[in-house]
Amino acid sequence: MSRILKPLLLFVLVTFVIWVAVLWQWEKTHRDMTVTDIVLYLGVLPVLVFGLLVALRWAWRSAGERASAAAQAAAAAAASPAGAAATPAQAQEAAARHTTVKVLATFVASPTGRAASDILDAAAEGTPRPDLDAELKDEDGMPVMCARIAELQTQDLDDQIEPIVTATRSQQAAWADARMSTHAVRALCAMQQPLQRSIDALRPWEDRFSAADSTSMVRVLVGWPADWTPFEQAVALAWVRLLMTEHAGPCIAASRFAFEAQPGTGEQLWIKADQLLQVLARDKREDVLLVAACHSGISDAAVTELAKQRRLFSAATHPKGLMPGEAAAALLLAPVQWPKSPDDDTPPVHLHRPAVAKRDKSIEAGGRITADCLRETLTQALAASQLDASHVGSLVCDADQHSARSTELFGTTLDMLAHLDPTEDMRLIGVGNGHTGVASTLLVVAAAAERARSVDKPTVALTLGDAFMRLALLVRPQAPTVS
Repeated sequence: MSRILKPLLLFVLVTFVIWVAVLWQWEKTHRDMTVTDIVLYLGVLPVLVFGLLVALRWAWRSAGERASAAAQAAAAAAASPAGAAATPAQAQEAAARHTTVKVLATFVASPTGRAASDILDAAAEGTPRPDLDAELKDEDGMPVMCARIAELQTQDLDDQIEPIVTATRSQQAAWADARMSTHAVRALCAMQQPLQRSIDALRPWEDRFSAADSTSMVRVLVGWPADWTPFEQAVALAWVRLLMTEHAGPCIAASRFAFEAQPGTGEQLWIKADQLLQVLARDKREDVLLVAACHSGISDAAVTELAKQRRLFSAATHPKGLMPGEAAAALLLAPVQWPKSPDDDTPPVHLHRPAVAKRDKSIEAGGRITADCLRETLTQALAASQLDASHVGSLVCDADQHSARSTELFGTTLDMLAHLDPTEDMRLIGVGNGHTGVASTLLVVAAAAERARSVDKPTVALTLGDAFMRLALLVRPQAPTVS
């Protein structure tokens, strides 16, 4: 229907503009119109102009498709060994570019649910959505539009981290009076259950972490906002270490854990995870990587900071701003040779390596919005997966519907994934969860893994939540066949 309506509306618009201009000119010059004038200027001219516009649009799209195809071919060629001319190092690098990892399990906590399937269902139904908060107010005293995890209770966590806070204060004199912010505590509280459930999911393989002849480890990589204070980050890492080793109990010894933090964006976290996975693969290690992240913008201090940055949503003054949200996610990743779980015969989905790029201009800045960066990122992700765009069956991203991120998204999909139906094949999880910062990337990948499994089709995961960084990767419902 839209393919018919759009050209029709364009023709009507062109005709209207030409008729107004011609009639105004005739009225101004007191022209005595003839039948020929009416036919030529009011009939033939609109058709000619409309045809010219259609031809220009076709030429523009054809040029874009050729450029995209050329870029994809170049990326594939650069990643592939060039026959006999390729060195062993180049061949090894090309093979590494196309590797995948297994997703053993995903766990999430978000305003739209505590399972990836819940997030997808909420995106499909369009509810729940951010709403006016009963507690948070903006600088004018008006309720803030935000998305909070309603059942999140921090009292127990406050008791858990109090000894850690006390111990951390003693490490530096400058931390003697330091405190945890409300939004940092809420973020850690959201991440508690995903971390614990991740350990529970590893219990079927506990022999691999306890046998004397096995060296397998659980490597934990956690991400949180870069604007947390050094004190908050130190407390958070100590809490994660204590929580996981205590919850693992005798099943996984504390010596089999390795912990590392990566503050910043979700894209930076995933780059770090990808680098770690490549090192483990090169060293032929059979370790499990647990990637986790948390974020919360639900506090007076966080709202005030967004307002100072002029990024807070306001229907009256900043309709394209951010709606504070909160979320956490944890993904268990393993090498392709990792054995199946004896408790679950479901084939694990596979993730290809990511493509990451940075926009030249913030998506939140004014002016014309281009999708060049996202197109290039998607092109590189398709090359890494050795998958043609026409074989992509679904898409999951963290775009919302009220900011320029949706313009960037649909500018990309119309050019490269035009066969996907926006309603049936795309899930915009940012609509219901608000701005979830570093956790957004993991939410997208977790939801994309669930989506690929449920529809049994390759699925694209795209991140647009950050103002600059863009990430794309392909998720397959089964391991890719080796040609």
